Amino acid sequence: IDLPHFPADDLDPARSGGDLCVQACADDPQVAFHAVRNLARIGFGVVSLRWSQLGFGRTSSTSTSQATPRNLFGFKDGTANIKAEEVEELDTHVWVQPGDDPGAEWLAGGSYLVARRINMHIETWDRTSLAEQETIVG
Repeated sequence: IDLPHFPADDLDPARSGGDLCVQACADDPQVAFHAVRNLARIGFGVVSLRWSQLGFGRTSSTSTSQATPRNLFGFKDGTANIKAEEVEELDTHVWVQPGDDPGAEWLAGGSYLVARRINMHIETWDRTSLAEQETIVG
């Protein structure tokens, strides 16, 4: 399914679409890189890597025991996200339930993923007054 256009979008068709997402996390980024590389090697001839995106750090809190981290703009990001302990909320908003999509029973117990790359113009942000930043973030 194509995503709706957002203002100022600059979508790259080469970084759009795909059927499978692999997220590899590790304390050492080389370990994550080699895990993905080995999966691609094992799947050679059956699957192909469409695109990849390197990331870093824990950028959200996923349980009530974690504090909300700050993003690259210095503001807390994800405070209202569903936590692992909120089972009913997860069942309602994250996990596909049996019968949600009669044409996709295979997806029951799974979830969908939408990923969008965003540009964070940190240099411009750094020149913006704190009052204006707080107005923008809310």
